[in-house]
Amino acid sequence: MQSLYTKGDENVQAVPSDYSKLNYFQMKLRVRFLKVIGIGILVYLLIVTLFGLLFFYFGGLTSNRYQQDVGRLFDNFYFSFATFSTIGYGDVLASSTVAKILAFCEYTLSLIYTPILGGYLFYEFFKRPNDIVFTKNILIRYDKGENMWFSLRVGNRGQKTTNNLVTVELVTIKNNVRWTITQFSTETPVLEKSWLIEIPLNDSDNIDFSNGLRFLMAKKDISFVRVSFFGHDMETTRPVHLFKDYKVSDFKYGTRYHNVYSFEGIRRTEPDWSKFNKIDPVDEKESASINKFLGIYPFRNR
Repeated sequence: MQSLYTKGDENVQAVPSDYSKLNYFQMKLRVRFLKVIGIGILVYLLIVTLFGLLFFYFGGLTSNRYQQDVGRLFDNFYFSFATFSTIGYGDVLASSTVAKILAFCEYTLSLIYTPILGGYLFYEFFKRPNDIVFTKNILIRYDKGENMWFSLRVGNRGQKTTNNLVTVELVTIKNNVRWTITQFSTETPVLEKSWLIEIPLNDSDNIDFSNGLRFLMAKKDISFVRVSFFGHDMETTRPVHLFKDYKVSDFKYGTRYHNVYSFEGIRRTEPDWSKFNKIDPVDEKESASINKFLGIYPFRNR
């Protein structure tokens, strides 16, 4: 595990956020929350309207003040609203058996619908959007010293996360069973924006991982890489978990990922997420060296 290198930005002072400008994910969450409220109100009105029409059609409502049947459509809607809201003013009463059955059904539906809607709104308001992302491809990185690195990057477009754990598994299918060939895990206490994870493949401590990669290349139709992330939202302490599977065809050769931000002293600039998946390519000679290391023959460019 000592040879699993990671680079994060957890010790860097970030540029203060401008809270007057919502980022994309915050805006998306707000729009979804308002959409749920709108749908909830619409369903509420549909239920009240339906029962109002049923009360009007079957009759059986009596004015407690005038001791006469309620005939106006508006009064039937009014009674339906009071019943579904469990207010029960008592100025209009259900006098017939059918009206009492309808009132009982509407009241029971209200007891079910209201807490479900309230609970779902609470969930939508406090849940974290899907703002933790992995790079589109796994980078097999080659440096000028002819060292090989298994590289990937985790991005955080939302609130900071703590106690973060990433696990990389090399997986194959054998006898209809999924087998883990080998795996590596690494941690970082705080994830602000970007976390670079690299495994040096030339390191003798990682011989099992390097051999596992060679096995994947040889058995690419039945093998894949699974990367999983687990952390906690710093503000709500809620757990955050996701994983992504990479096929061998998702591997790319290159010399480095593009930086998504830069530093002005100890201050970090705002991230440019359009660069998150960009990779500097290798030349033909470097590509052939990587293929040779991974046991891919003929040693052609990937």
